[in-house]
Amino acid sequence: RPSRRDEEIVDLLREVHGALRERLMQGAKGTNRSIAALSLLRAVSQEPGISVNELARRTHMPKSLVSMIITDLSLERLVRKAPDPADQRLTRLRLTATGTRELDRRRAAYRAIAAKEIGALAPIDAAQLLSGLRALRAVMTKIDQPRGDVA
Repeated sequence: RPSRRDEEIVDLLREVHGALRERLMQGAKGTNRSIAALSLLRAVSQEPGISVNELARRTHMPKSLVSMIITDLSLERLVRKAPDPADQRLTRLRLTATGTRELDRRRAAYRAIAAKEIGALAPIDAAQLLSGLRALRAVMTKIDQPRGDVA
């Protein structure tokens, strides 16, 4: 069973993530781009040529939803769909220049919002937060390696 400390850390991470997402969506008022669509744009940018099936697996979204959103993004000329040269049954996805600009704008807005909030922290608190998040990321990305006890 997770300790109270572990539960509090998870709860705080969720709250902070939710608050950042909420602020991002408030800053994006007037656009009709969903968080799901932004997540898909980001995933396609990270892996150009990804298929719809793989995109659904990576984002933990239903394939039908991913397919629908990708179709919309393609119609808006943010994503380009092209057949796989080796297997014509597969469709490969890439961001267009317009899609890249859209994603860059959203990333800049997100970073500005996060910087404003983090900038309100005392320098020592920001440094400790950064150190803790780096340590958590290191543990979570090295699943195969044995983990030491953490006090």
